[in-house]
Amino acid sequence: MACIFARLINFTASMVLINNSTYSDFRGKVNGLGQVLAAIGRFLGPSMASSLFAWSISGDHPFPFNSGFTYYILGIIMLFTALFVYTLPKDINTALGRIADVFHSNDVEMKEVKEEGNVVEVKQETEIVSSAASDPVKV
Repeated sequence: MACIFARLINFTASMVLINNSTYSDFRGKVNGLGQVLAAIGRFLGPSMASSLFAWSISGDHPFPFNSGFTYYILGIIMLFTALFVYTLPKDINTALGRIADVFHSNDVEMKEVKEEGNVVEVKQETEIVSSAASDPVKV
C-alpha cells in the first residue's frame, strides 16, 4: 500500500514539474516526451537491475560488489536525483503562461523608440475598446 502511495505522489509531482517547466503551447509535446522517457526507464530498469542483482549474488564478490550491490547503485541514483531536484529553480513552482503572451502582445503598438546613450525610451499607445463606446479611447 505504501509503495502504491509513493508511486502516486512521485507521478503527480513529476507531472506538475514537467507542466510548470514549459509554456502551455508546448505542454502536449513535453508531456509526451516525459512519458516516453518514463516508459524507457520502466522498460530498462527492471531488466538491468535483475541482471545486476543476479550477477552480484552469483559468486563470492568483495564488499561493494556483494549481494547489496544493486541496492548501493539504486541508492546512488536516488542521491543524484535528490541533488538534481534540490538545484531546480524556485520559479518552477509557478506555471508559465502562453508563449504568445510573453514574446509579443497584440494590444500594444510600439509608436516611438528613442535611444539616448544606454537608456532606451519606449512610448506606447494602447487602445481600450468599450462595449458602451463606439470609438476606441487612446491612453
